[in-house]
Amino acid sequence: MSAPPIHPRLPVPGLAGLLALASAIACSAAASGRTVPPAGPTLAAGYPEAALVDMYRNGQLGAYCSGALVAPSVVLTAGHCVKGASGFVPDAWTVALPYNRAQRIDAAGAATYDWETTDGTVDPGKHDVGLVFLAAPARVAPAQCPALAAAPVTDASSIVHIGRLRRGRISTSDLFVGDAVPVTDGAAAGFPFDYGAEALIEAGDSGGPVEVPGASPHLIVAVSSAAAPGQSEVLARVDLVGDWIRRQILEHGGPCGPL
Repeated sequence: MSAPPIHPRLPVPGLAGLLALASAIACSAAASGRTVPPAGPTLAAGYPEAALVDMYRNGQLGAYCSGALVAPSVVLTAGHCVKGASGFVPDAWTVALPYNRAQRIDAAGAATYDWETTDGTVDPGKHDVGLVFLAAPARVAPAQCPALAAAPVTDASSIVHIGRLRRGRISTSDLFVGDAVPVTDGAAAGFPFDYGAEALIEAGDSGGPVEVPGASPHLIVAVSSAAAPGQSEVLARVDLVGDWIRRQILEHGGPCGPL
């Protein structure tokens, strides 16, 4: 099985589905559609961790991604939102938190666990997980920081996506939460570090948190990675790189604590 393409802001290859093909990585150039279920996505105002991640190269805005604030100075996103794709490799990031005091903070750097720049396709042998480190800590109450899954969720568990696409339009000011859909183990389709699900993500949703609906605190199980619209998607699991994420949080200002 070929690797699914990812959705960079740049032009992407044609898509074919999770099990046959190539699906695309989900950063975005401007406006690209999302497959919208009947109810459609709603404003993610109840998710203070939800983050807009803008990617720059040589001072120019080049791509859009989504993410989640997991510590005052650390934003979780997709690995390809850090490393980019051939033709556009970012060297700077800006993060906005529209539902947490409307904060907007530049990044001091970013890292991935093992992801590298690709030609726009997902590498099933690597983890599409990245972190952006803020130049100044966000103001955040401990209760506003989500938890990260330490174990896999079972097949058919419900999850929701958070991203910046709504009804085919990319937003530069808001994020949206979609309807709950079931997940499956991506290993059966050749993606051992991912979950599979009905395709909801599109360009701009890459890196957005995939969460268990109704969990308190909010529980992130994966980040949006790649999709073949109307067919299947892969979601990069965070439990598999949890130790690395926690170590990076400790090295970049520490976890959430009293304001």
